[in-house]
Amino acid sequence: MIDFIRAQKMIRAAFWAAIVSGVLTAIISLIAAGGTPIAGFSAWNLFDAIFIFGMAYGISKRSRTCAVLMLAYWIANLVIGFIENPGFSGSIPMSLLFAVFYTEGVIGTFTYHKLIKPVTLPSEPPAETSEETADTETVLRPQQPVVAEDGLKPLGSGNYRSM
Repeated sequence: MIDFIRAQKMIRAAFWAAIVSGVLTAIISLIAAGGTPIAGFSAWNLFDAIFIFGMAYGISKRSRTCAVLMLAYWIANLVIGFIENPGFSGSIPMSLLFAVFYTEGVIGTFTYHKLIKPVTLPSEPPAETSEETADTETVLRPQQPVVAEDGLKPLGSGNYRSM
């Protein structure tokens, strides 16, 4: 089972893979726009770079939708690339590496949201509690320490916090 810290690392890896992919796409697109043809790129591929940067931002915010879209986009581009240019196999190892990072991003974002999902637990009212607070109690699952958005600083003490 993937713990909270591992999910954060998987998300971070997918984010950086998307940043690298976006930068490389932008650079190659700008070179191609200047008149030097490179692997079928053109100035239109700048839109691809913008899309990739948008997905990278979403992944950094732990968006499951952006992680899935980035993986689907990457796989679609691989399939289209191999159909259009079946003899070109030089980028297969790098393409598979990026696919692994994006797959980890999908797994990481889904795991992250699973681990932080609030759970409503019914509770029996203890003798010293009032009727208003005895109905339900919402807590986070205490599987891993809850950390701040940057993934480094713990929020409060203990393994969970009340909502």
